[in-house]
Amino acid sequence: MSDTNGAQMNVMYRDFLRNSNNIVGQLQDAVLANDFKTAHRLAHTTKSLSAIMQEKPLENISRKIEERVRLDNPPTPLQMQEFEREATRLLLGIKDYLESHPATDIVPDDAPFDKAAAMELFDNLHHGLSTKRGDVLDTIEQLQKIPQTIELITYIEDFEFAQALDALKRLRQRLEV
Repeated sequence: MSDTNGAQMNVMYRDFLRNSNNIVGQLQDAVLANDFKTAHRLAHTTKSLSAIMQEKPLENISRKIEERVRLDNPPTPLQMQEFEREATRLLLGIKDYLESHPATDIVPDDAPFDKAAAMELFDNLHHGLSTKRGDVLDTIEQLQKIPQTIELITYIEDFEFAQALDALKRLRQRLEV
């Protein structure tokens, strides 16, 4: 697995796990049901995500499967075995990465912080969350320096903007910012 920016890598990997944890079973089920439209979507999505993560073996086998199912031909048993092997390897690698690279550094609840800077950050973050802007991910590093932000950071990383807004409101009340 390639190693890029830590916070963005965590988000990408957690998103991949959440959406693809059972990708092998989903693809097998679609192929067994001769649901080539679903199989094509799964193979295409896996190919694209693998390309982004620079996972060439999974990208390549996903491309081969995508080409076959696009023509309503099931993948060969060997292709399915290779897909399962590469997807499992990637998923296990992602899980290991996430365990050894926690998404957030825990700041003690009573750690000192700059309230004026926090207020400005929270105001900007509120706007970004309200307008559902993806660049709110850029605030994570700053949020990690403020106590009691773990819940908020988790919602941001998961693109759960409505919950992040609620968490931000509660955080502002607790921190009196």
